[in-house]
Amino acid sequence: MVNRFRLYVDIYGVDFKFLTNRSHLIDFMDDLSGKLNMRILFPPVVVGIPVKNPSPFCETEDNGLSGFMLWMESGCHIHTWPEYSFMSIDIYTCKEFNLEDALKVIKEYFPYEKINYNFTANPK
Repeated sequence: MVNRFRLYVDIYGVDFKFLTNRSHLIDFMDDLSGKLNMRILFPPVVVGIPVKNPSPFCETEDNGLSGFMLWMESGCHIHTWPEYSFMSIDIYTCKEFNLEDALKVIKEYFPYEKINYNFTANPK
């Protein structure tokens, strides 16, 4: 059986400047990797959907940013919706990590009004 540890976070009331800044998201993923002692397999990638080509699945043309980072131990995904001051972060690994360390990095990078998270651990 494979070890699985997952932290899924929904964050509300995040300032627009944090949800639209590619460099900020990249710095966050790099810092998170170090704080959780994950080994980077592929560096952070952050992309946005061009306004002239909106997604049929979103309500507005400002679709925010999406990013991911691959670790030897799995990875991290981020999606932002600046028009709703909302973002989600998904950390999925086969290596155990400290929940409080992960939440501390998130709180440092993304001041918020409300946070919901779910942490599951399914070790061997």
